[in-house]
Amino acid sequence: MPGGAFLSGTRSLRADIYGFRLGPFLEVPICRWLTFSAGGGLAVTGVYNEFSVAETATVPDLPL
Repeated sequence: MPGGAFLSGTRSLRADIYGFRLGPFLEVPICRWLTFSAGGGLAVTGVYNEFSVAETATVPDLPL
């Protein structure tokens, strides 16, 4: 494409998810493929993520 530019780049996403649950729960099998479950208490989740972007743009010489 005349007068166009070339773009290239990379993107990266890394995430760590931590979960913790404290409290009682009840699980009752109703049949072979169905289960009833209930619970209560404290649930805490933490997420650490890192996102990075690296891009390069090449523009050809423009006529003056």
